This record gives sequence, structure tokens and C-alpha cells, in this order.
Amino acid sequence: MSSDITQQERGSETVAATRRAQATGSFKATFQRWIIWIHRWLGVVACLFFVMWFASGIVLAYVRFPAMTLDDRLSVLAPVEADNINTTPGEALSAAGLNEFPDRMRLEMSADRPFYRITDWSGQHHTVAADTGEPIKGVSPERAVEIVRDQTGNPQATLKKANLRSDQWTVTGYWNKERPFHVVQLNDAKNTHYYVSIASGEIVLDTVQTERLWNYVGAVPHWLYFEFVRHDTGLWAWSVYIIAGIGIFVALSGLWVGIDRLRLRAKYANGSVSPFKGLMKWHHILGVVGGLFLALWIITGFWTMYPGGVLETRYITKSEHNAYAGDTSTQFALGTTAALAEAEDARRITFRRIGGEPFAVMENGNAPAKVIRVEDGSVEPLTLAQVEAAAGSMMPDHEVTQADFLPDGDEYWHSGFYPKKTPIIRVRFDDPEQSWFHIDPDTGEILGLVNNESRIDRWTVVAIHDLDFKWLLDNRPWWDFLLFFTTIPGLALSITALVIGWRRLQRVGLVPVGSGPEGQAIAEEAAGDAPQPASRAAVLIAYATQTGSARQLAEQTARALEAANLSVRIQDMATLTPASIAAHRRAVFIVSTAGDGDPPDNVIPFQRRHMRASADFSTLQYALLALGGLGHGAYCKFGLEVDHWLAGNSASRLHDPICVDELDEASLREWAGQLSEITGVQSQIDLERAPFKPWILSRRECVNPGSQGQAVYHLEFEPAGKLPSWYAGDIAQLAMGDAEHDAPETLPLREYSIASLPMDGKIHLLVREMFHPDGQKGLGSAWLIDSLQPGDALPLRIRENAGFHAPSMNRKIVLIGNGTGIAGLRAHLKKRAADDAAPAWLIFGERNSAFDRPYQTEIDGWLQSGVLERADLVFSRDQEERRYVQHHLRDAAADLRQWVSDGAAILVCGSLEGMAPAVHEALVDILGEDIFEHLASSGRYRRDVY
Repeated sequence: MSSDITQQERGSETVAATRRAQATGSFKATFQRWIIWIHRWLGVVACLFFVMWFASGIVLAYVRFPAMTLDDRLSVLAPVEADNINTTPGEALSAAGLNEFPDRMRLEMSADRPFYRITDWSGQHHTVAADTGEPIKGVSPERAVEIVRDQTGNPQATLKKANLRSDQWTVTGYWNKERPFHVVQLNDAKNTHYYVSIASGEIVLDTVQTERLWNYVGAVPHWLYFEFVRHDTGLWAWSVYIIAGIGIFVALSGLWVGIDRLRLRAKYANGSVSPFKGLMKWHHILGVVGGLFLALWIITGFWTMYPGGVLETRYITKSEHNAYAGDTSTQFALGTTAALAEAEDARRITFRRIGGEPFAVMENGNAPAKVIRVEDGSVEPLTLAQVEAAAGSMMPDHEVTQADFLPDGDEYWHSGFYPKKTPIIRVRFDDPEQSWFHIDPDTGEILGLVNNESRIDRWTVVAIHDLDFKWLLDNRPWWDFLLFFTTIPGLALSITALVIGWRRLQRVGLVPVGSGPEGQAIAEEAAGDAPQPASRAAVLIAYATQTGSARQLAEQTARALEAANLSVRIQDMATLTPASIAAHRRAVFIVSTAGDGDPPDNVIPFQRRHMRASADFSTLQYALLALGGLGHGAYCKFGLEVDHWLAGNSASRLHDPICVDELDEASLREWAGQLSEITGVQSQIDLERAPFKPWILSRRECVNPGSQGQAVYHLEFEPAGKLPSWYAGDIAQLAMGDAEHDAPETLPLREYSIASLPMDGKIHLLVREMFHPDGQKGLGSAWLIDSLQPGDALPLRIRENAGFHAPSMNRKIVLIGNGTGIAGLRAHLKKRAADDAAPAWLIFGERNSAFDRPYQTEIDGWLQSGVLERADLVFSRDQEERRYVQHHLRDAAADLRQWVSDGAAILVCGSLEGMAPAVHEALVDILGEDIFEHLASSGRYRRDVY
């Protein structure tokens, strides 16, 4: 009996094992068929880009995108004429309106006149005539032609294009501070074009015809720098992300399938290592050999975009530059510098401080630069010890561990695709990031920074994608051999994919079949369409969001339902109708309340069109999560309105609605419990929030001294660690209190609009003193203005505010706000300035024109540069009758309607009491309900009100 039982057990085990193996094999085969099917059809598109990227990458390796470095600009400068210099550097800075020494300051000749060219710390350029001391506000087309004729010695130069805003070679944000341009052509054999910045009168770019033609088959297609795409930075970035993402999937899936199908030992019946024949066999073999290079190039190419700022080296900060300089005052005497410059035949004089001592750097392009002490006119080369001492001040909390003079640079600073100045001085610090600074020993200029993050980028991205290995670049043509060795297999693989894809389109009738022979048949596995999953009634997950939190919770809820094997459909409530809701048997609603009980901006049309009418939801079961804040006047009002509307039209509640105060974790756990009861699967809903990090107050300044209103302060915070990323429109959440003894999450929280961008290196806030009716100062303003001192840290985290992110940069925008609402609008203006966006119109209200003008200098600069086409400032106390932004809106109704007709979006930031509802009402009256609702539903009306 026992032996029989054992035999039966063994037989049962064998059968079970066989079934398990069959099930595993069946799953693998099904999974592989899906991968092959997706790979084939995505590959039809991806192979076009692969061929383009490989071919253009080879061109790009030898012909770079047009650029004109400061050294290139030196070649078109005449020697400095000392006799015409009547203005000192300090006087020039004063004329430019600067009260601190700038980022860069140089003296050059232009059309027989000397000019100071100044770049301030915001990146703005200023030009001051050194003979008269007058600031230059712009040059005419005729003057631009004179400048080019004089500096290039070509009297035949003529104007090609006046007032050029942007073209193929100036489309990137790099040129925002220089544009617009006058383009002057030399009418020479090379068909040379010079770009003269209208603001400064400086020649900033040159291109020749062969360079332009090669770039049309090199950099432009390789980087997707087609002007109509690159002009919109957001569109361009997402185009690259999506196309590269598809390419990565196609490359990796092809590599996986190719290796899986390769038989090196037990070959196929045809005696080959591949089951295919003809062109498909070549595609298979090349896919295994060249697929690795293809995958590495596509993946590293994707990471050169630094999505989310990952692996992107931080900028050298202003404070580090100033510490190296040792003195930021504008007092900079000319001394004997001008006479020495003339004696040295200098074409450029750069003014710089190093370790507190003023220097003038003379350059003529024919010999090494000479450093002159301004105080006594002596010519003394900078020493290693001198540079090391000055650099040591850049990181006062850390020590310099080593300073080296490197004649040929190092692996992190050398000439590769781009020429880089050598020799260099490398200064190393003992900080956790193991920071290295590269400094020019001839001029004292700080050239670059290397830290741990940039080292990872250097060896995992740049080295692979650009084949950037110094020992190879120093021993060309070995680098060139490696370039072709790694690209030709990938290019050949891509070409076979292109032909195979074309034939596949012919077989399915999407493109016509030629009259000639189609070539050999291609062996295809898993022919035909992949099977589609069985259809099931989907659970509708509808969200209404102002800041993005409801959408994030909807996505987590969807994952919880999918874990219970339920099909889900996520949709913004703004896109729903009663009929599309009623088409589902079950639905989940996650609904935010905005403002004082209002729906999120883009859901306003849904509320007006559908929630005022009856509907039939008799077959619908639903659960509802309402988001709001107890501190607001109408807690979760709109969420409860949706619940009332659904239940009043015969829908059945699965549970009572849950109201969540400021994303309270206990309420979210209750919501997860409801989902678990509905699905039978344990669910966890936890909104992902950034952790609090210490930020250090570095600056606080009252921006409205003498104002009739409460004092307003501009505050700047530096991160104690790595600078995070954020978008214009996002919110800083601050914990107020003793963070040393209490967790930040347990402390009172205050939120403020961020007035800066990551490129500023700091978070800027604008805070008004607030008082309770009993005269006691508000907690937030008391803590930030009175208790916190410069150098103190407080916990801060960034909250995404997706509902106030900007629409397309290619779209005009109307920015409306009052008071400290200018903070949120300032961030948007900074972003638009950086991206060369379509023009903006600012309508901003405050009390008195004499005192209440925060960021007025920046507003003037944006008006001058064209970032702002119009700025209307409304001051309520400057006349007997109180006048606010809503009144000005009605006066400018015709202009506003025209802007909206031209496609403009409207962003509102400021006070929830008074301004926001009044502006809302004015916009409805001016535009009409239909147009206003279209703006709201399409995301062209966005608010951040408090």
C-alpha cells in the first residue's frame, strides 16, 4: 500500500510539475508575443529616428551647432584706444544702475568707440559707452551694419534682417538675454552672417553657409532642434522624452528577443544561429551585435536631457563667486590700466577681483592673457598659491585638500566636442560632494565645478554617449575609429529595421506595394494582431483637482482597484457628461474644493452645464472623497455638492462621503478602508509628499518702507543640501516652530507662493505682516519676520501646484494679481524670460505708487526685453476713489477680449477676499459665460488664491 501510494504521489507530482512548466511556458510565449508585436509596430516609427540619430550624430561629431565664444568674439575686436576712455569701471556700473560688482565686466571697442559690457547676476546685459558714460539702450539696423563693417573690415556688409526675434540658430533660451538681433550679411564667398544684439550692440554670433547646411543634417535633426518645435521648450522636451522613451523600449525589447532567439550551440534546423532568413536574419544578427550600442546611445541620449534635473550639475552660486572675489563693491578704479592696455595692444580688458584684489586681464588673441594689478599697474601672472587662497573662501566650512596646475586639463575638463581652455588649476575640497573647481590660471576665471553627481553623469552618460575619453581624444584618430566602430553596426541595424518596417506596412496595405519584386519573404513569428484582453465593465475614477492632489489620489485609488483585478478608467471631471457617468455601473469621485467653496477652475463649466440639470443615475453606485480645508469658509463644499447631485439623481452611495482636511492621513486611511471593503483586497492610500528639508534664511528685506499698508518682506532661502526642482506656480510649505524638538509634520504649517526658479539657486518668498483683530501678529509672518534670523534654518518642502502651472510657452498670457500675489506671477515671468516665451501682459494692484512697487526693476527689464508686452499697475490709494484691478480690467475690456481671441491664457494670483471673486466676475462679464467656460475647461484660466 505504501509503495502504491508513493507511486501515485510521484505520478501526481510529475503531472503537476508538467502543468506548471506548461503554464510557465505559455505565459512566457504570450508575454513574448506581446513584446514582439509592440516592438514591431513601434519599431516602424522608431527606426526612422534611429537612422536619423545615427547619421546626424556622425555629422554632429565633426560640425557643431553655431556658437561664438568670448574668444571667438575677440577675433573681431579692434585694439582698445585708451585716449577715448573717460569713464571708470565704477562709474559705468553706476550708470548701469548696479550697486554691486557684476558677474562679468569687460571693456571692448565697437565701431571706433570703447564700451563697457556688463553681465549682472540675473544674466541681464548692460552696455555703457566708456567715452561718454551713457548707457546704451539699443542700436539701430544702420548702426549694426556700421559695427560689423568696422569690426570685420568688410565694407560690403549689408543688413539681412532687422529686429529678428528668433531663427533656427537663436531658437534656444540661451539667447534670451541677447535678443532681438539685427542680422548683417558680409556678402562674401562663405555667405557669412553676423548677429548683433540690439540691446548691447555686440556681435554675439556668426554663421557661414557650409556650417548651416551641415547643421541641417547634423545638430538640428539629432537634437530635434527644428525651429517650430524647439521654440516651445515644453513641447520640445516632451517630444524628446516620448520619442526617446519609445526608442529605449524598442532597443531593449529587440535586444532581449534577439538574444533569446540566438542559438550558438544547438543551432536551428537550417544550420544557422538564427531562425530567420534574408534581411530578417541580418536584422537579428545586427540586433545582437549593434543592439547594445543602440540601446546605450538611446538611453544615454535620453539622460542628456536631465529629466527632473537628475544628474544635472549644479551651478556655481553667486555667493561662491563673491567669496572667490573677496569684495563686491562697485568701486573699481581705472588707474593705469587703459594706457597699459594700449601698450599691450589689448583687444579686451576684463575686470575681476580675486581674493579681494582688483585685476584687469588683458587679451589680444595672439598671446597669453596678462594680469595687471589695478592699484599699481604691475604685470604679474597669478600664482597657484594666490588662486588656491582665493578659492578656499568659496566653501568656508570645508578645507582645500589639494590644488594642482594641469597643463592639459583632466578627465573632467578637456577639449572634446567643445574646445576648452587649458591649462587649468584644479582646487579640491573635503566636502561630502568632493567638489573640484577648475580655474583659468591665466585670467583667474572660474571655469567649472565637478561634484559627485557630475562624476556619475560624466561616466554613465557623457562618456558613453559622446565617447568622451580624454586618452582617446588625445590620440586621434583612434577616437574616430571608435566612433565609426560603434555607430556603423547601430546604423546598419536601423536601416534593416527601416526596410523591414516599410515591407510590413506594405503587407497590411498601409502603403502601396511597388510594381517590382518585393524581395525575399521575411520570416515573422506571432503573425497577425496580438490578442486583446477580455473586456470588463470599468470602474470610473473621476477627479476634480486644483493643485494636483486629487489626481494623485485618483491614480493611487486606480492602482488599489487594479490590484483587485478590476478594470478602471481615470478621467478628469471637466471632460465628463452625465451620460458618460451613467454609462458606468460603479464610480469613484475624488473632488477638491477651491477658493471659498468653488469647484476647481477647469471644472466650473461642468458645474454650470450639468449640475444644474437633472440626470438618471439609477444604475450607478459610487463612493466619494472630498478634499478641502477646515480653515476655509466652505469646508469641502464642492465635493459635497457633487455628492448631493449624484444622490439626488438616484445614484446609490457605497459609503457615506469622506471629507479630508488638508490631506489628513487618518481620513485617507478611512478612505483606504472603504476601498478594501469594496474590493476585498487590502488597500493603502498615502499621498506622496516631499519630505521636509532644512532651508537657511540668507536674506530678508522690506520692499515697501513707508507704505500705508503692512510691511512686505522679500525673503530668500538656500537649501542646506541638494537643490530640488520645482515649477513656476509651485508652493513652499513651511513648518513654524521648534523643529529641533518637534517633527515638522506636527508643527503649524504655512504656505507661500514661490517667487523664484531652481536656476536662481534659492527659494524666494514675499511675505506681508499680518495681524489678528486683537493686534497680535500672525504666526507665519511673526516667525519669518521677527523670530527667524539670517543663517537660521527652518523645515521647508515644496508642494506641486499643478493647477497653477503655466500653459504652453508658445501662448500669450495675461497675469493678474494684487499684493503679495506678485510672487507667483514673478516666477512665471522668470520662466517665460528663460524660455523666450510668447509675450505677457501684467495687471497688478497695490496701494501707493510711491511705496508699493515690489520687483519694479525686474518688471521694467521684462518690458524692455519684450517678455512683458504690457504692464498695467493699479494703485488703489493714489486717488480719492478706490480703484482695483477688477476696475482696470473692465476699462481694458476690448484689449482683453483681443488677447483671449489671440489664444492667451489668464493666470490670477492673490487675495481670495475681494480681488479673486471680483476679477472672476469681471472676466465673466467681459468675455461672456461661454468663452469664460471654454477658458476654464481648456486650462487657459488658472488661479492661485489664498
